[in-house]
Amino acid sequence: MKILMFSNTFIPRLGGVTQSIVSLRQELIKRGHSVLIVTSYLPNAAHEDGDVVRVPVFAHTNGADLPLPIMSTRVRREIQAFGPDIVHAHHPFLLGRTALHAAACFDVPIVYTFHTRYDLYLRALGGGIWLEKLVRRSIMAFCQTADAVIAPSDSIRCMLQASGMATPVVTIPSGIDTARVSGGDRSRMRISLGIKADAFVIGHIGRLEVEKNLAFLASAVAVLLRNSPTAVFLIGGDGTQQRAMMEKLTGAGVGDQVIFTGALKGRAIADALSAMDVFVFASLTETQGLVVTEAQAAGVPVIALDTPGVHETVTKGGGLLLDRRAKPAAFAEVLQSFERLAQAEREIFRKQALDNAARYSAQEMARSTEDLYGKLVAEHLPNLPCGALRARITTELKIFKSIMSPFDTAAGWKESA
Repeated sequence: MKILMFSNTFIPRLGGVTQSIVSLRQELIKRGHSVLIVTSYLPNAAHEDGDVVRVPVFAHTNGADLPLPIMSTRVRREIQAFGPDIVHAHHPFLLGRTALHAAACFDVPIVYTFHTRYDLYLRALGGGIWLEKLVRRSIMAFCQTADAVIAPSDSIRCMLQASGMATPVVTIPSGIDTARVSGGDRSRMRISLGIKADAFVIGHIGRLEVEKNLAFLASAVAVLLRNSPTAVFLIGGDGTQQRAMMEKLTGAGVGDQVIFTGALKGRAIADALSAMDVFVFASLTETQGLVVTEAQAAGVPVIALDTPGVHETVTKGGGLLLDRRAKPAAFAEVLQSFERLAQAEREIFRKQALDNAARYSAQEMARSTEDLYGKLVAEHLPNLPCGALRARITTELKIFKSIMSPFDTAAGWKESA
């Protein structure tokens, strides 16, 4: 098959969505498929051999690229030369709209992966309940225009289905490349960072942005560090919240026990994970929490808040989940209990973490996605020449309705989800 993907973000921008797309593309190519990606232009993007089409960007916000949602003559020409069998959208906005146009223009089915809870991102940013509802309704309308929706977790699938959406929803978790995160050099990383071999290391890797609930995480870890002067908080990644985290930890008197590595790439990710004794995660906005799975694939148990997506990823034994309404002190208490475990007990957690991660292979993700593609392509009824114009008009009306629907009384998914 020839698979046309649209994503607002792609390498060299890092993040869960990018990593999911990279893994899926690699595995689909291994399985004999061709993949063309349409994404935003970046001046520092490496040369690509014709399998990535870059479109102009009209703004950059908090490290995010906002590409122009257009079907330019150049983009249309490159897609036509590719000849897609199916379109896969990874965002509902901007290039997501372009994906709908492309599917209509080339008369092929379209699938959308629900990677991101944009409504909860807005909540974390203080956007207000009206704006949250507006975004939910807009995303729901987009889902209704797709032939199928991929949910990264069962909790997200149930949330969408409970909304009464007619579009089929299939659970396909984002897969991970275990080779990318396993086999790290624990001693090398600890020595390079000046961490003692017997120190208890609490770790976190990810984008340091407000939607990741990092103020809570810093407060919780600060309590543990005050009670354990030899413990270390190792943080990989960068973002707008790094300074705020450091100020909070320094204000708590534990700044000298904190190490920021900045963004990690390549084997440095595996080395950093191997240096950790436990991985901590407090985000309330995940659809799966890919980094949590990667930590477990490296044999690192996880302590996290129990939220949709993460709930399915961290099962009993591979880590511990706290109620999402837990206070930082309760989180710190669980951390301290884990620190006190004997090595043999920690090894049990480590083995269970590896078992949990084994369920999320990139190969399984690609196989399941390939099956969905095949089903949609087989069921798609091509338009007759005389009906092509009618189909285009119908699609344009659907796109217009999806844009306008947030302003009507249609409901989005339930707030309790």
